[in-house]
Amino acid sequence: MPQMSPMYWLLLIFYFIFTLLLMMVFIYFFYLNMSNKCSVNLSNYQFSWMW
Repeated sequence: MPQMSPMYWLLLIFYFIFTLLLMMVFIYFFYLNMSNKCSVNLSNYQFSWMW
C-alpha cells in the first residue's frame, strides 16, 4: 500500500470540517424553524440566499 501524502490528509481534514460546519448550519436553521414559527420565512430566505 502506498504512503498517503500530507496534502491528502489536509484535504481530508478540511472536508471533514466543512461537512461538520454544514451540518451545524442545517441544525441551526432547523432549530430556528422549530423554536419560532415567525422566523420560518426569514430563515428560509437566508438559507436560499446562501445557496
